[in-house]
This record gives sequence, C-alpha cells and structure tokens, in this order.
Amino acid sequence: MKSRICDMVGCEFPLFAFSHCRDVVAEVTKAGGFGVLG
Repeated sequence: MKSRICDMVGCEFPLFAFSHCRDVVAEVTKAGGFGVLG
C-alpha cells in the first residue's frame, strides 16, 4: 500500500507507532512501519 505520507517518511506501510517501549518501536519498524520512541 503506497501513500504520500509513506513516500515522505520512507516507510513501506502507513502504520505509525508512538511508544515508550523500544521493543514495540523496533517491531513496527521491522514490519515496514514508522516507529517513534518517546
């Protein structure tokens, strides 16, 4: 699935995860989403 936001941030899927848990952020990023720690 491609969208403009994916092209802007360089992720494969329009899935964003904002979390304080580094494991969650890492798994979302590995799956092609955009993980944000903090």
